[in-house]
Amino acid sequence: MKRKVVVPFAEGQIDEIADFIETDNPEASNRYIASARRAFFNLPDLRKPVRASENLSDDIRQLQVPGFQGYTLRLLYRGDFIALVAAFRPGLTEGMRDRDTMPGLAEFRRDYPER
Repeated sequence: MKRKVVVPFAEGQIDEIADFIETDNPEASNRYIASARRAFFNLPDLRKPVRASENLSDDIRQLQVPGFQGYTLRLLYRGDFIALVAAFRPGLTEGMRDRDTMPGLAEFRRDYPER
């Protein structure tokens, strides 16, 4: 079984998105957090979501947050780990999402260096 970790950068992005949603709908904000976490932690080890971007390595995948169209999570598949490295709201270009994935990747690589 793969170990699932959420890097602090991704936690921060999830919180920022929840704060953005909360301005219009506080209940939806709580549902978003729960749905994002459930989507990640309940993801079967053998199910690999779609590739996040042609501009990033193949081990970076993108997962839709159920119930929140256009809201996505970026995951890194590395060895025995699946890491949640970034979270995004709709309306961002692929280039913006690619750029904003990098800090989460750097955190994971720093905290879980390859052996």
